[in-house]
Amino acid sequence: PPPPRGGGGSTPTACPDNSVSVYGMPSSAACICVDGYYGAPGSTCTACENHYFCAGSRRNSCPLNGLSPTLSTAPTDCRCPEGYEGSNGTACVPCVSGTWCSSGSKTDCVADSDSNPISSELTDCLCDPGFTGPDGGSCSACVAGRYKEVNSSSACSLCEAGTWSWLTAAETGATCVDCPLYSSSLAGSDQLVDCYCVTGYTGANGGPCKGCRAGTWKGVNGSAACTECTAGTYSTSIAAVSADVCLTCPTGSSSLAGAGALTGCFCNAGWTGPDGVACSQCGAGSYKDGTGSQACTLCPKDTFSTAIEQTSSATCGACPDNTTSAKGSSALTDCVCKRGYTGSNGGPCTACPGGYYKKTTGTAACVQCGAGEYSDAGASACLSCPDNSDSAAGSSGASSCKCNVGYTGEDGGTCTICAAGSWKGASGSAACTLCADNTWTFPTDTGATSVETCRDCAVGSGSSPGSVVYTSCKCNIGYTGRDGAPCTACPAGSFKPENGSAACTACSAGTYSNATGAVDISTCLTCHGNSTSPVYSPAQSSCRCTAGFTGPDGGPLCPQCAAGSYKSWTGSQDCALCKAGEYSTTLGATADSVCTGCPSNTYSVAGAGSEAECTANRGYYMQGSTVAQCPAGTYKDTMLNNSVGGCTPCYYASTTLSPAAISIGQCLCDLGHYKTGTYVCGACSVGAYKDSVGPQSCSGCPSNTNTAAEASTSVSQCVCNAGYTGPDGAACTACAKGKYKTVTGSADCTDCPVNTYRASTAAVSATQCLDCDANAQAPAGSQASTACECNMGYSGSNGGTCTACVAGRYKPTNGSASCTKCAVGTYSTSVGAISDAVCITCPGITTTSSKGQNELTDCKCNKGY
Repeated sequence: PPPPRGGGGSTPTACPDNSVSVYGMPSSAACICVDGYYGAPGSTCTACENHYFCAGSRRNSCPLNGLSPTLSTAPTDCRCPEGYEGSNGTACVPCVSGTWCSSGSKTDCVADSDSNPISSELTDCLCDPGFTGPDGGSCSACVAGRYKEVNSSSACSLCEAGTWSWLTAAETGATCVDCPLYSSSLAGSDQLVDCYCVTGYTGANGGPCKGCRAGTWKGVNGSAACTECTAGTYSTSIAAVSADVCLTCPTGSSSLAGAGALTGCFCNAGWTGPDGVACSQCGAGSYKDGTGSQACTLCPKDTFSTAIEQTSSATCGACPDNTTSAKGSSALTDCVCKRGYTGSNGGPCTACPGGYYKKTTGTAACVQCGAGEYSDAGASACLSCPDNSDSAAGSSGASSCKCNVGYTGEDGGTCTICAAGSWKGASGSAACTLCADNTWTFPTDTGATSVETCRDCAVGSGSSPGSVVYTSCKCNIGYTGRDGAPCTACPAGSFKPENGSAACTACSAGTYSNATGAVDISTCLTCHGNSTSPVYSPAQSSCRCTAGFTGPDGGPLCPQCAAGSYKSWTGSQDCALCKAGEYSTTLGATADSVCTGCPSNTYSVAGAGSEAECTANRGYYMQGSTVAQCPAGTYKDTMLNNSVGGCTPCYYASTTLSPAAISIGQCLCDLGHYKTGTYVCGACSVGAYKDSVGPQSCSGCPSNTNTAAEASTSVSQCVCNAGYTGPDGAACTACAKGKYKTVTGSADCTDCPVNTYRASTAAVSATQCLDCDANAQAPAGSQASTACECNMGYSGSNGGTCTACVAGRYKPTNGSASCTKCAVGTYSTSVGAISDAVCITCPGITTTSSKGQNELTDCKCNKGY
């Protein structure tokens, strides 16, 4: 180093080992340790140990978990140990599970593997449970039917025999599911169908497995069906595994393959008995053509059989002709003569002749039929003649039976009773005779045996042959009455052209007849013109004038109703007049619908025959042939005036609510006017209005509003006063602080000018806005003196006096802030400065002793100068 200024220097002293000095420093304290060493300045420097780095004579610990060699000089010499993650010179974080760290870098284990914390090698990554593979290598999922419970490279374990698993990557043997009941599987089975049914059980692979039913067996594992015991054997064992369980059926019986009980053994054909026990042979006269417990079938009636143990109905032979036998007959002599036949048992047998019978089987003789009976050859009984017929004893054939008197029919056939209205007096097949014309019988007079049963009809009526009941007798033409009762002549105004009980036919409406007992419509005569009559009219006086015409009943004339009248009924009454206010021009009108109302606002007396008879109503006048309304503001209270001059004007400042007024009472004070007396109206004063026609009083304008003149007709004519604002016709609000309004109306209030303010409301002129201090400013619309802020270069409270910043100070903003002093080493001579640009830097190596200096002479030499 160079010698100190001002004279000769001393000899330099060497620094201690592993230290160096700072240039120009005069003592050993200037010796500091080189990097890699540490110690106090000027003292011994110690080599930096492991886990530390040394620089600037200081020893520093490596970051958390960091390692460094000796003589390390920087944080980057600190490196993370194996199993830790981090950059050189930073804290080292232990490697987390599932990763491994080397040289400070962290690497994730391969998929499906894991590692312990602070692992440092790839081989620390072991395959997860459910996966297998080399340490640090690729891990494969355990296939279905296998599992692995630990992290390792070991192989996956097989599911035990009798279990299976469909899961891959299984982590526990609990995933191996037991095969269904009565089934098993090989170790490592991976699907349900690997489970097979064991011996004695059957079913599809995967179950369910059912035990072989009684009568079957199965000696192998798998899905094969159970084997049936052979025909003629049976077994009661369930889930049998060998044919040794199949036992032979008792003698005389057999079974179907797969019989599961002794009762499955059934008797053979020709044998009978309960299932499962010894069987007996079918005896003579019977057979059995099927197997089972059924009884032997007896040979049918009229057959016999002498053989035993027969298996077909062919063993039953037919009895000889005309013989019969009971079921199960076992000899020819069991065939005996049928009823109606006679002879020896076993035949031959001869038929009984006609008129005889035999009602039992066997060898007995035939017996003769009695009176009223008959039989054909070979009869087992005599048949009675049909009802209402008879025959002699020993009669042969049905034709021997003849119908009795009062009955008719073919010999031997059905005999029908003679119907009411007929009779028959001899036996045989002859027909019944009808009663003659003009006679009748009661409906109960059936089976009559004499003509005396037929009764004569009443006088004046007749009937056809064979008539039944008295109502068969009908009245003659021109007469009427109930059938079978006395008949009366048709009265005048009617006729009857046919026989019977029908009523006489009325002469139609508009005709009449004075004849009784009439038999033709020609007796009905037509009424005279414009008249009619009801049905059954018996005289000309029944003819009455029709609607629209009037006159005496029976005529001779019916004149039509005149215009303005009508008649809607039949008779001699006068025509009715159209009502007042209506008219009609129709002649012979039949309804009041022809009566037309007078034109609107006109009127007529009853019976008006033309529209010209309709005159104007009150409130209207005639303008030529047209009806016109009295104009609004006029009225007409009579029907006399027929010109506009007849409509009277309303009194001053009044009008009507509508045209066609009918009295002075409808004249009401007009808009802007109110009632001051009877039929007198006055104008609303200034500040009031009236917006409707009527007797109402004037309404005052809303607050802070007024009208420009009297007789205002709408609230909208009430406008805001100066100093107030709002819509026309509504209450007005005072202009807010900082605003004014010089005119009336709905205009908005105006902001006070810039650099002024207004602290109260309702100002009516800009002159009411007060000025800020000369060196202050405020925005338009300011509402208080505090809105006046000192300008840049001036200082003072808001709303107060503003003073210029003195020399050595400046103020760059508006507001109440104080002036800022020029910095140390600068000065300013400017007053009212607005920026630090006015602060001039002291020259050379001079400076100021404090802030805010205002002259060049305030700049003094630095210490040492």
